Amino acid sequence: MNLQDKYSVLLIEKSDNLRTVLKDFLEMYNYEVRDFEDGLQALKSMSKTTFDLCLLDMNAEPVNGLYLIHEIKKVDAQIPVVFISSKSDKETRIQSFKEGCDDFVIKPFSIEELELRINAILRRTSGNRIQKHVVTEDVTFYFADFKFNYTTLELVHAFKTQHLTKKDAEMLRLFCSNINTLIPRHKLVKEVWGEDKAQLSRSMDVYITRLRKYLQIEDPKHDHHKTHKVPVVEIINVHGTGYILKINE
Repeated sequence: MNLQDKYSVLLIEKSDNLRTVLKDFLEMYNYEVRDFEDGLQALKSMSKTTFDLCLLDMNAEPVNGLYLIHEIKKVDAQIPVVFISSKSDKETRIQSFKEGCDDFVIKPFSIEELELRINAILRRTSGNRIQKHVVTEDVTFYFADFKFNYTTLELVHAFKTQHLTKKDAEMLRLFCSNINTLIPRHKLVKEVWGEDKAQLSRSMDVYITRLRKYLQIEDPKHDHHKTHKVPVVEIINVHGTGYILKINE
């Protein structure tokens, strides 16, 4: 049994690309992230879920960030808010802090630095929140030469350890539960994203490509000039149908 204490982040960002990148990165650092393009939908979610921090796009839609932070503080006066903004003028920054933001990050920015800023804020404010210590089972899968710890989001091989995003881990968990079995595309999308939409199928292909890369292991004992990959695990594409995690032992 492990004692887990994950911080939950409410992410409101208008840009689909930036929102996806931020969500994946923060999940890789073991944050729980609920992401929204629509700021009003995000507000509704606060009536059902308690968050430890809000990451808020100043240009959020359909209402802007200054309006949203005012409404967010009505729901949860203690939640720290970090603004993300393409505006850097003095008046905007002053107004943001007057409305109660805890930090102001100007686009473009370093995602690594943003995570450090978030971590620093949460260290300061964690004493004021109810600790969410949740006891969970340590869910681990063993296949071929790999150990996959779903709980800690780690894929471990003798030659390397790979930290996964939450969606990487969700997908690999489904594969590990169905080794050498065809998983239809629509089931992968439904299980990992919670809904079956055509546009999400394209996103899934990106994750499949990344998992294939993680499962390709180069043996350091072999000549660097020779491409040698341990050929025991592969994700096979059954055209138009789905994928199989095949173990060749």
